[in-house]
Amino acid sequence: MASAEGDVPAEMQDRGKWYGDAVDYWKSVPATVNGMLGGYGHISPTDIKDSKRFLKNFLDLSDKQDENKPSKMRRIEPLTTEDTSTTQKIKPFTALDCGAGIGRVTKNLLLPLFNTVDMVEQNADFLEEAKNYLGDKKDRIGQFYPQGLQDFKPEPGRYSIIWCQWVLGHLTDGEYYSIICKLYL
Repeated sequence: MASAEGDVPAEMQDRGKWYGDAVDYWKSVPATVNGMLGGYGHISPTDIKDSKRFLKNFLDLSDKQDENKPSKMRRIEPLTTEDTSTTQKIKPFTALDCGAGIGRVTKNLLLPLFNTVDMVEQNADFLEEAKNYLGDKKDRIGQFYPQGLQDFKPEPGRYSIIWCQWVLGHLTDGEYYSIICKLYL
């Protein structure tokens, strides 16, 4: 329900309560794919497949031989209508997985395409489980950031891609805008 302070729902006005409730909720969730997807673990293969299909619009996979060799990526310019088929290619060194959980997206989507993936996740227990879930791929994780996305300050220029899947809806409206600006710059 909107409040007198404009269109901001009342439950989002108390930042401490909003994020505190989220911390409490995620502490109660099992560190499994099913837990990460709110009981919809069965959709993970479709979710990953469609995410790969989306990314293929920006990746040059012609020289891809195995999952340990990153692909080339077209530079994505925001809010442009130009044809990106001629945009300069860049090598994707590091991806950032926002709201990474146990690493479902990192393992199945990002690591096959990038040299290194950094993971930001507010639940440190999920990041610990990610080390098990990722298996031998955990050596390709650059950094584990055990903090909420709302508090994360990315290193400028570090990332070839910043992936936010199933996480932005957990931010307050104001911090959604703020994190998009921080991640873009």
